[in-house]
This record gives sequence, structure tokens and C-alpha cells, in this order.
Amino acid sequence: MRRIDVLKLEELIKVCRWMNTSGLSPATSGNYSIRGDKEDTCFVSASGVDKGNLRVADFLEFSLREPDYNTEIKPSDEAPIHVKLLQMHADAECVLHAHSVTNTIIGLIYADAEYIEFSGFEMQKAFTGIKTHEEPIRVPIIDNTQDIMGLAETFGGFELPCFILRGHGVYVWGNSVWQAKRHLEGLEFLIECKLAMRRYM
Repeated sequence: MRRIDVLKLEELIKVCRWMNTSGLSPATSGNYSIRGDKEDTCFVSASGVDKGNLRVADFLEFSLREPDYNTEIKPSDEAPIHVKLLQMHADAECVLHAHSVTNTIIGLIYADAEYIEFSGFEMQKAFTGIKTHEEPIRVPIIDNTQDIMGLAETFGGFELPCFILRGHGVYVWGNSVWQAKRHLEGLEFLIECKLAMRRYM
């Protein structure tokens, strides 16, 4: 593994541990990826690893051209989603998949919705390219399935660097680890606001 890849993974691991302590990836849930320094490669977290104790060795390297998921160490079941998102978004450097209580149940509460619209929240500007809270944004809700390969192949264009997987959590991405983290924090805040409004209004 190249030294620059080690440094990038160490930076990602800091965010992974923050996610674990923040309740965004409890136990072994959640998975993460980062684009490799070598062209058309990426690293995705392995399956079954406590996300509060990730190490560089817990990330597996995949080709973005012809990924082979039959590795000696079992990759995350959602590795094909990470690969697909990095294939689709050439400027994306990092993908985070989180499992908080709120982002897991939001898609079940909006059971028949294809998206959730947010408008009037200053936090909307956490997403790259959004300049005002007055511009409504829509976060897609995608139905969950155990056919991960098939699910990844259904992806179309995304207006925002995120989506909700119904009953499963959220995916976000960014052109750096820290931009992806910002997108995750912003989305989590917006989801919590939406749930609070349903409860109190």
C-alpha cells in the first residue's frame, strides 16, 4: 500500500471513530470508502469490524474498473454501492454510510415517499453548491433490498451528494473526507429537524 493511501485512510479512520462515538455507526454497522492514489482504485472497509476500532488493515482495495469482491477478508456487503458511487462521481473522494436511529427510521416514517424535501433550514447550505436556505432541496429515499449488486445498478443521477436507504441508513459523499463528514452532519441535522417538526407541530 502506498504511503499516501495510508495517510488518506488514517484521515478517514478519524471520521469513522467520530461516527461511532456519535451514534452514527454503532457496533459493526456502517461502512466507508476512499478513492486510492492509484488511478481507478478505492479502499472499502471490511465486514464485521467494530467501527470504533478500525485500522488501516481493515480496508480492502478494489479496482473501480473491474472490482472483484471475492477477497480473502470479507468485504462489507455494501462494497458494490461504494464502488458504484465512486464510478458515478469522478470528483468524489470519500463515501460514508451511517446508521443512526433517526436516519434509519426516517424512510420508514415517510413510507410511500420517493424523497424528503427540506426548505427554510439554514443547514441546507451544508451541502456543496447550496447557497440559500430558501432553495428547497430533495433527498431521495431508495427502497432497501438484500440484492446489493442489483440495488447499485439502479442508481441514476443524484442532485445532492446523499440519499436515504429506507430502514437502513444514509449514504453521503464528498470531494474530501471532511466534505463528506460535513454533508453527513448536515443531513443528520435536517433529518432530526424534520422528525421533531412531525412530533411537535
